[in-house]
Amino acid sequence: MRHLATLLALPPVWAGYDELRIADSLAEALVRALDLDFVYLCLHAPTDTREVQLARNVLGPLPVDRTDEVGRALAQFLNQSCDGARRSIPHPNGAGAANIVCVTIGWESGEGMLVAGSRHETFPAEDDELLIRVGANQAALAIQRQRAERASHLAHDRLVHGVRGSNIGLWEMDLPAGGFRLSQLDFTNIVEMLGYDRSELASDFASRISLVHPDDRARVEGAIQDYLSGKTGRLEVEHRARHKHGSYRWMLSRGSAIRDAAGRPSRLVGSSVDITEHKQTEEKLRRSKALLAEAQQVGHTGSWNWELASDAVEWSDEHYRIFGLPPQAMAITYDRFLSLVHPQDRASVDRRVEQALRERRPYECTLRAILPEGAERIIFSQGRVEFDEAGKPIRMFGTVQDITERKRLEVELRRAKEAAETASRTKDLFLATVSHELRTPLAGILLWSQMLESRTLGPDDEAKALRAIRESARAQQQLIDDLLDISRILAGEMRLDAQEVELASVAQAAVDIVRPIAAAKGIKIEETLVPAASRVLADRSRVQQIVLNLLNNAVKFTPAQGRICVNLRNVGQTLEIQVADTGQGISAEFLPHVFERFRQADGGNARRHGGLGLGLAIARELVELHGGQIRADSPGKGQGATFTLELPVSNVRPEAPAADRVEPSTEAAWRFEPSSVLRGIRALVIEDDVTNREVIQYMLEKCEAEVTAIENAADGLRVFSASLRGTRFDLLLSDIGLPEMNGHDLIRQVRLLEQQNGQSRPTPAVALTAYARDQDRAAALAAGFNAHLTKPIMAAVLVKTVAQCIGRSVT
Repeated sequence: MRHLATLLALPPVWAGYDELRIADSLAEALVRALDLDFVYLCLHAPTDTREVQLARNVLGPLPVDRTDEVGRALAQFLNQSCDGARRSIPHPNGAGAANIVCVTIGWESGEGMLVAGSRHETFPAEDDELLIRVGANQAALAIQRQRAERASHLAHDRLVHGVRGSNIGLWEMDLPAGGFRLSQLDFTNIVEMLGYDRSELASDFASRISLVHPDDRARVEGAIQDYLSGKTGRLEVEHRARHKHGSYRWMLSRGSAIRDAAGRPSRLVGSSVDITEHKQTEEKLRRSKALLAEAQQVGHTGSWNWELASDAVEWSDEHYRIFGLPPQAMAITYDRFLSLVHPQDRASVDRRVEQALRERRPYECTLRAILPEGAERIIFSQGRVEFDEAGKPIRMFGTVQDITERKRLEVELRRAKEAAETASRTKDLFLATVSHELRTPLAGILLWSQMLESRTLGPDDEAKALRAIRESARAQQQLIDDLLDISRILAGEMRLDAQEVELASVAQAAVDIVRPIAAAKGIKIEETLVPAASRVLADRSRVQQIVLNLLNNAVKFTPAQGRICVNLRNVGQTLEIQVADTGQGISAEFLPHVFERFRQADGGNARRHGGLGLGLAIARELVELHGGQIRADSPGKGQGATFTLELPVSNVRPEAPAADRVEPSTEAAWRFEPSSVLRGIRALVIEDDVTNREVIQYMLEKCEAEVTAIENAADGLRVFSASLRGTRFDLLLSDIGLPEMNGHDLIRQVRLLEQQNGQSRPTPAVALTAYARDQDRAAALAAGFNAHLTKPIMAAVLVKTVAQCIGRSVT
């Protein structure tokens, strides 16, 4: 019993020992207690391999070489032995045999084997084996406890480093106490995460929840209550926790309940992970996606992704908008995408997709999309194919861009370019035509002038020469008038002097002017002009100009023995004048362009008819200024043409005619007959062009006026100033475009001198100028002139205007 008590007292001593010392202490106790020759222990390593660790006999520990020898002697026995086996073996310490007993260290776990041997023939007695077994069991318990503690410390260290390395904090909530407490390990890690010292944080729930951001506290508490009440199957909540320095860190907290025997939750255990970097990355990603979406919307560019295996297609929000759909309005598949494509484009799109997949090439396609409301958009789509390691296509991805506006601009630019090229060609042709049309009559004027100067012409030829010079000058004047008119129209400066006009008489006057020209070509003009109910509010001279342009055009393009019909009729609130001819007609290709400026059907060097191509364009502009319409019709070439002029019965408010304008008939304007209408009139003429100065002086003197002709404004102003102190002038005629001092400055100085000399009645003044625009006339009148005459000046018009200014009438 004494030896049993000794063995039972050993475990407290072994508490500080390692396995080897435990085995050595046990062996020594057994040798002394049982008078054994030797004790041999074989302990199992953690890897479950057998290793001889200790051998002891009465003489003390065996030498190393003997330990190995004993090990070899017992190896076969140990490998085959079982617990409680008894047998004899050669004595390891010398001759003879030893009785041994083999006992397992530990009843179940099998920490190793213990072999005890003795020379005594009665060994092992029952008490011997009992003591050996008790000792082995006590050693096994000590070894198991030592190994468990070592494993626990190892697990503890692993947990510490694992938790700290992963930035995780562990927590535990005692529910009955309503508190929140952490182990030292977990507490330390949370301190490190939030920058606090352990002493700064109490372990109760109120202290812990105070670290949560005020905006997140209700959500955290609500998540805990929902989990405990069974509303949610798991406890998981994201929240912000206050760092010691005042900033907040994002935490992801998860927990699970530990329940008592009755199934009630008694504790909550869980973890809190610092996800601040994840949140920051998530926010950056969100901003990046928002910026991408905004950029796509600004650039009208969408993105797409097509998973081939599932046929699932993902579109960005802008992709939906490009196709006229609300973002994420429907699930998209490849076939549904094709249904949104214009039917005429679907085969092309499908073919290009198939080529990209088959030939491993980029995908590009321009298509038309049909929007839900039926409108069309032009879309440019491009993408790439992604293949797996085996070379099988797995997905396509790319972008779409709305290029409708770009395509529209391209069309407009192309049209503008074509229009500019056409305008350039038209301009070149027009300049060449202007040169031709001005030089042709000028050639006649110069040639006939040379013949007159040669004094070799007889009376008939002289009359013929004068008529030719006159007609050539009239042709040049018409060209210049057309250019001025179109310039006024383009500048928006064309003004109408609207009066109540008898349209029949205007048309008849135009016919009478053109009839001699038509007769000379053998063309017959037939008119049906009913005067009844044909009065309109219009500018008489401009309406006559329109009809003249139509008649001249008809005469120009109608061959000899042809016919021109002029009809006037009332159609409701509209008066129509039709000019129809049996001429060469208008082709269907040129008919839409017949009223365009500078356009002629036979343009170029080979054209058969003269003119600038402005007559019909001016006619259309003038008609539209009157609120009317004009159109052209023709069955085709060689079948004649019909032009229809429509004017509303009432369209503008009548205005008083300009007092300074004298509009005699064209033929009357060309006839000059000397008279005494200006007898006794003293006139001052200021003109820098010697030819114009001399002819004006000649015409006025033929009407018995006394004329002083000056070539510049300065001399003219001195002469006029001197006349104020003697015999004053009754009339002033001055050019506007004078050198050094123009006509406007001259008349202002004249009016100032008259005021300074007390002259109550201003001297009548007429502006003679080649500046023929309406604003030029207005500027001349505003400067102080009483009338404005445009060069070239008709003799009869000049005489009549001068007479009216001085209060005399011309019969």
